[in-house]
Amino acid sequence: MNAKVVKQVLEKHQPQLDKEYQNKLQIAKYTNLSDIEKSNFIQSSGFDQQNICFLFDGNIQHEFDHNKIEYHIINRLDNKIDQNTYTIVYIVAQKDGQAQLSRFRKMLKQLPSKYYTQLIQFYLYQASLMIKTGLWLNTSKRGQLWYKKTKYIDEVEDLLKIPNFQASWINFVPQSNQFIEQQEPNQLIKQQEGPFGSNLTDQKLNQFGIPIILDCLLSYFVTNADRFLKPNIFRKQGSINEEEQLYTLLNNENYECLNVVEDARIVCSMIKRFFTSLPDPLIPQDLLKFICNQIVQITPQTEIALLEEVFGKLPGFNRVLLTVMVSFLQCVGNYSEFNHMNMNNLAIVFAPCFMRAQTNDISSLEQIGQSVKFLKILFDNFDKMFPNVTFKLFLQQKQTQSCSSTSSNSSTGTETISKNKILSSSEDEIVSEFQQKQQ
Repeated sequence: MNAKVVKQVLEKHQPQLDKEYQNKLQIAKYTNLSDIEKSNFIQSSGFDQQNICFLFDGNIQHEFDHNKIEYHIINRLDNKIDQNTYTIVYIVAQKDGQAQLSRFRKMLKQLPSKYYTQLIQFYLYQASLMIKTGLWLNTSKRGQLWYKKTKYIDEVEDLLKIPNFQASWINFVPQSNQFIEQQEPNQLIKQQEGPFGSNLTDQKLNQFGIPIILDCLLSYFVTNADRFLKPNIFRKQGSINEEEQLYTLLNNENYECLNVVEDARIVCSMIKRFFTSLPDPLIPQDLLKFICNQIVQITPQTEIALLEEVFGKLPGFNRVLLTVMVSFLQCVGNYSEFNHMNMNNLAIVFAPCFMRAQTNDISSLEQIGQSVKFLKILFDNFDKMFPNVTFKLFLQQKQTQSCSSTSSNSSTGTETISKNKILSSSEDEIVSEFQQKQQ
């Protein structure tokens, strides 16, 4: 399709589209779109003077009607793309993905030609074979125009190569585990308790279904990889007083306090505390019993099969978090020459964090030993199961975003992640005291 044909296709319906668009612009300005804005259906993932990258979450799209989505797109993109080119990264919905994508593309085709001419690339993330085939068979000329700028992205490494796409490191989670089932409406209500001690389903999430607090705690190491070198991290404890002060601040969602923490051991304690304070363990009790029954007869040839079966039985949320944590702990183990924490040591430390033996059971000691053995097997075979997942890839992005920026920009879970709450007077005193001790 040459430039002349492209121009003809764009201009064919342009007058009518322009007229309708002006009406939509006016309506969009006065329409209450607070619900869709809070959902963060659209994320501005990075920008410079030439190009803006927008991330559209198709998993959220089905929650809103056609008009609201169109008005929201107009509000977010209209002024920005007048002077800039732009890129779209569209996360294909795990449920009813083909219908949701069709609705989204139809919406874009009803917008003026500037939305096409200013578009550099339309990336489809995790598109199924059926979706790819349907787009390829599209015979409409306007549909073919958009298809020419469509590119499929299936691997995380390719996603991170998109210009100006500043993604959260949680992108490294396997995509089959990435999207969490919709929470019930009562889970959208702000919980009175903080993230410590709350159920996984009550946690505030970022756009990839990871609790914000865990994202911030792990990202603490991203801003300075030398923190992995701290001797005996995760095994030796830091200052108890400073731990309690940090716990209080984090439990009130004041994640910016991590910017002044110098002792990595304190952050390590918070990571362990997050998992040990969960009402239900990351690996449920019934699944631990299954593991214990199977592991007594495990052989090197059956290790992968056991791991696959365990991951298949895990709830989606738990599966994601376990994958995230193992990839992170492998990075910790890579520095064992300096921090003295090899994978065996890490298995001993984290087995009680992820799994809980029944204390009133006479076989509890045996369960603890078997849970450690299971974690060692998972560490040994993780690269075979998830060859494209590594925490080091995120380090290579050389991102220096502060944790507070991460919590405000990357948060698009089932509810909008509000900016850190204003500290009360008592919390102000804790922050001041904590900063002085870190200096």
